[in-house]
Parts: sequence; C-alpha cells; structure tokens
Amino acid sequence: MINLLYASTTELDDVDLAIKEIHDGLQKSGTILKYAAGIITCHAEFVHYGITERLCKSLPFNIVGTTTNASSLPGQIDTIQLSLSVLTSDTVQMIAVATGELTVENSDEQLKNAYNEAISKLTGNIKPKMMITFGPLMTVLSGEDLVDKLTVITDGLPIYGSISLDHNDDYHQAQTIYNGTPSFTKLNFLLLAGDFDFKFKCASISPACIILTNAIITKSNGSILMEVNDMKVKEYFRTLGLITANDTLEGSNIIPFVLDYKDGTEPVVRAIFMLDENEHAVCGGNMPVGSSLSIGSLNRDDVLSTTKNLVQQIIAEDNPSCIYLFSCIARNFALGVDMLAEMNMVDPLMKNVPYHFSYAGGEICPVYNSALKKWINRFHNDTISICIFR
Repeated sequence: MINLLYASTTELDDVDLAIKEIHDGLQKSGTILKYAAGIITCHAEFVHYGITERLCKSLPFNIVGTTTNASSLPGQIDTIQLSLSVLTSDTVQMIAVATGELTVENSDEQLKNAYNEAISKLTGNIKPKMMITFGPLMTVLSGEDLVDKLTVITDGLPIYGSISLDHNDDYHQAQTIYNGTPSFTKLNFLLLAGDFDFKFKCASISPACIILTNAIITKSNGSILMEVNDMKVKEYFRTLGLITANDTLEGSNIIPFVLDYKDGTEPVVRAIFMLDENEHAVCGGNMPVGSSLSIGSLNRDDVLSTTKNLVQQIIAEDNPSCIYLFSCIARNFALGVDMLAEMNMVDPLMKNVPYHFSYAGGEICPVYNSALKKWINRFHNDTISICIFR
C-alpha cells in the first residue's frame, strides 16, 4: 500500500515562507512512513530563485521531478506554483536516482549505470515493479528514444512519467530536478519495489474527432516520417491542406495524428513538428513502417470530456489510493485562455483521493497488450496519462 502526502506554495518572494508552507502542508496531509520519496513539479521561477534547492535540502527524503507550466494537488491549482507529493509506505521501497548529463554517445551507458545504481540500493532481494521517470527536453534525444532505451535496460519494466516543460514558447527553461538541482540534460527516476498494485490509463481524442483514417506509413526512420501511402510525406500533407501557398507546412503541431502499431496495443497520438531539410516530417515519437495513421482534431470540449470520462471511470472502478496525472501541453493549448479548465474540472471529481496533476512536454505511459498480458511502454503526444496506485 502506498500513501500520498502533498503540499504546494505560490510564494516566490520569501524563500523561508515558501519552505514553511510546504512543511506545514505535508504535516497536515499525513504521516511519513518507513519509506518515502518526493515528486516535485513547479514553475521555472522556483528553480531560478533557488527555492527548489533549499526546499529539497530541508526534507529527509530524495526528490525527483521537473519544471512545468501548471500543476495541481487537491484544492491547490495554479500556474506559478510548486507542487510536491510524497509517496510513502511501510512495504514499498522507493529508490531515487539521476543520470549524468546525457548525450547521443553516452546515453545508453548513463541510463544503464543509473538503473544499476538504483537496483543496488534495493534491500531484501526484492525486484522493482515499476519506474516513474522525468526526462529532459532534448532535440538530440527524443522522449521515445529515452523510453526505448530504458525499456531495454530494465527488461521491459513498466515506465510512467513525463518530459520536462516550462511556460516559455521555446521551453528554454524546461529542466528536470533531482534533490533540488536542475538540469537541461539529466534524466531522473524513482524505482518502486514491494507490496503494491498499480495500473495505467490514458486518453487522447474521442473517436468522433478522428477525421481521416487508416493511411499507412510506408517509409520512416525512427521519429522521421518519410512516406505515407507510398507518397512523399510533404505531398501527403498537401492532400490534407497543410501545405500553404508558400509551400510550407502549417498547422500540423496542433493536429493529433493517431498511430496504430497493429500489434494488439491501443493506438497512441503523435505530434508532427516540422519538415526538415529533406522535406521529411519530424515527429514527436517513432513512426514504424506498416502502422496506420489517422488524423484527428484537438479542441477544448473534447479535451475536457475525454479527461472527465477517464477520471470518473477510474474513481468508480479502480479503487485508487492515489493518482498521478500528466497531460500534454497541446491539450493545455486547446483550452485557450482558460488554461486551468482541465485541472479545475478534475479536482472535484477525485472525491478525496489524493493526486498530483501536471502538464508535460511528452507523456510516458504503458499500454496493455491483452494478447501478451503485459504492459508495453509507450511514448505519447496530445494525451492525458494516468498512473493509479491501489
């Protein structure tokens, strides 16, 4: 069994007051048990003013996390907010580790070393059950690259988490946070092992918002999409009206592309960011040849309804002890000027179940393969992903 304690602050001017608000909030929300680890999501200003560093040094457990543009805890919702949740248990070990700075050349070694370090800290000959991770927002290593590498290194351990994000248009302050220390290039994670149950659920867009269906990817290289239906991808986009009179790609980053791997798992959503110098599409995750591609639309009403339906189902059916939610920044953009609408809607639906909700620059959430009867790690865009502890 895992309990969740939580506290937040919006105080930027007085560091001592901010830290006191967190300590007081944690004390009010419950008792720290034998094992504990924290997850922090916060506006980048809390990093800039050194609040995250001083806060983490003041607490008796390790903390992982990331910057974000908005976060919420029960009854505590804001944009310029620091949210801290603490997973605690008498029976579940929680090991927090961070990699060194990741590069294309050293990423496999760094991730493997961090995982081996975490494994070595588990006691009692116990094996990990799952991982919660926060990855850096990097152009040279995509979120899917990190998920794929960790999946191999951990031998398929279920991995949940997010990619760092911030409030700026270019995300130049998006950082991961490990024990208060920020980084643009380090990944951190919690390894969980012991007596607990969990499951994952996610939602992207409703079937009614899928406009065109079942194009087939005929050429790709990882996250680079080259051909669809044996047609160069730029020409395929032209048939969709996404190529302007100036012969440039426009509007693709707000269009959800629904990808079906055809392997028995649920489809995932991909964002398409731009055309590169070869007129290939740069995507938010891998685009395997033979997968089918459908085109959807992302709008405020559908964001709110898909999230509401999913949360209501979880509360009614899954008997959660606590919940984590990461929703894509694209879903937040679809809300328009009322950027906290999704969080404000979720809060009363939780019915006293403790939770931690933040926006993400990419969602890491396993999907269930019913044929193999196991969780398969996936990287998502335009999705709300939920981790349920029971």
